[in-house]
Parts: sequence; structure tokens; C-alpha cells
Amino acid sequence: MTAAKTNDYGKTQPRPSPVRTTHQGLTQILKLENLSVSFEGGLKPAVRGVSFSLMAGEIVGLVGESGSGKSLTALSLMGLLPSSAVQDGGRIIFKGQDLGALSPDERRRLCGTHLGMVFQEPLTALNPVLSIGEQVAEIYRLRCGKSYKEALAEAIEMLGRVGLPNPAQAAESFPHRFSGGMRQRVVLAMALALSPEILIADEPTTALDPTIAAQILELMSRLAAGDNSSVLFITHNLRLLKGLAQRVMVMYTGLIVEEAPVGEIFDSPAHPYTQGLLRALPPGLDEPAPERLTAIGGAPPVPGQWPAGCPFEPRCGRAFAPCRESVPPITDLGGGRHVRCFLYSSED
Repeated sequence: MTAAKTNDYGKTQPRPSPVRTTHQGLTQILKLENLSVSFEGGLKPAVRGVSFSLMAGEIVGLVGESGSGKSLTALSLMGLLPSSAVQDGGRIIFKGQDLGALSPDERRRLCGTHLGMVFQEPLTALNPVLSIGEQVAEIYRLRCGKSYKEALAEAIEMLGRVGLPNPAQAAESFPHRFSGGMRQRVVLAMALALSPEILIADEPTTALDPTIAAQILELMSRLAAGDNSSVLFITHNLRLLKGLAQRVMVMYTGLIVEEAPVGEIFDSPAHPYTQGLLRALPPGLDEPAPERLTAIGGAPPVPGQWPAGCPFEPRCGRAFAPCRESVPPITDLGGGRHVRCFLYSSED
């Protein structure tokens, strides 16, 4: 008989069965099964049947244009969907536990302790009337039961870990006194304060200059590795993932259209949309500059007005008859590669 314990969600129940291991022996810590998110008022789903897994200690990139559903997927994981949105399908399973079966209080206890999130704009994620030290210390007081003095000491230590100079003085400052890079370090400190098993980073370098962005990426990778945290890194810039992530998932109109090891994505992208994203990337420092970048023609369809067939068909130069009739199924290309395209499907 399985022994019972008080779990991290604040409830006494049997220990969950061990999660299966995949991806060359890594332990699966998170699994999404056909996640669907819709907005109220009759709009069609904005996230449509998204399925993927995240392994312990792994960094996975989620990339796509603005409006593709990346942030909604992340907010679903955290239970932070806006009031106008609802998860109307699928399951989110964390370490064998269906998060949809948790009460709101249990879900809140999970966030921060086991799931941490770094938001895109740190200034809006911080309280302008509380000092930096108070905001980081609050985590230790509420989640660990520490006194204010103990919590503040922990907060100062954590601010030092993320590279803020003179962390004791930084703890007394307010968000508006910090640069964008320093504020992002504070948000990262708050997300990693309790060493969560999963860190979700939603375009954390968008508002930063390249030098500071590179520092934040290096810091995030190092701290996550030190805590053995898994990272879901969301971005619209594929180049950021080269050298950071182990796997990349490409998202378009609420669908995962390609998933592959990061090297395969850059060396031999399969989906025409992924190929278009790479052709549109500015060259790196060690790459020859083309005379002009190749943009993807057209624009993504309006949410809720998806075409009957492949959503990328109106912009795809390789489309043919099946692409206009139905959404392509996922095709397993082997080696951890999956693509949603009739060019590779046996059904074409």
C-alpha cells in the first residue's frame, strides 16, 4: 500500500506514482495534453490542442510571432489566465498531478514554490511603492514563515546571487531607481527565490539592450543549472535559443507546428514557417550579411478566424491541395523531431 503524506499542495493524499522517464533517461516533470484556451464572447480557441513535455533540468524554447499563443500557454501553466480567458480543454500534469484538480488555494501554493515565472516587462511586475527588499522578502515570509529580519537577510543574499551590486543597498531602493536590466534581475531573484522546479521566462530580454540581454540569459542559465530547474523560455527571436535551449518548439496560431532539438531547428528546419523565421533573422556577428532579409509574406490570420486548412497555407510558398482542406496532423520524423505539415504526412 502506498504511504500517505502531506504534499506540497497542502493536502494529505497518497504519494503520486513515479513519473515516466523519456528523452534519454531524463525525468518528465511537466506534461501538457491537448491544452486549449479560449476567450469569452464567442471567439474561437487562441491555444489549440497544445501538447508537449518538459524534462527535469532541461531548457526548452517556445518561439513564434506575437499573438501565436505563447504567453497564454505560459499563463495557463501558472493559473494566471486573464478573466476573459478560460482553459476549456486538455490537462496540465505536474509530477503526475493534474493541476486542474487542485483548488485555487492549492494552485497558488504551487506557484513560486514549484513553478516560477519571469514576466516580459519587469517594471509592471514590481510594486512601485514597496522597496526591492520588501518585495523579495515577502516571498520568504509568506512561503517559509520567516521573520521579517530573517526574510530580508535571505532577500539580500538572493539579490547578490543574481548579480546586483551592493545588494544590501539595492534592497532599500525602489523599482523606479533601477535600470531595465537591474529590474529584470530583481524579477529573476523573486522567481528563483524558492528554487522552483520549473522556471517560465516570458520574453525576459525584450526590453533590454543586447549586452544586458546576454548577461540575463547567461545568469538565468547558470542559476537554473545550479538549482537543477527546468526552463520554458518564450521568445519571438529564434537566435536567442541557439546555445541556450536543448529543444525548440515553434508555435503558430495556437498550434505547435514543429518541435526538434535546437541544432536540428537551425541546421535543417522542416516546417515552411520555421524556415521563414530563420530566413528573416538578421545575420550573427560571424555570418555574412545578405543584401536584404527575406520577410514572410502576408500576416497571421485573426484569432478566431482560422482558415479551414493549414493556418500557414495563405503565406506558404509550398502549399498544395490538402493544405486548404484540413489542419495537418503531427508527423513524427524521428530523433525527437515532430512537424505539423502535409509535406511530411503519409495522409497527403
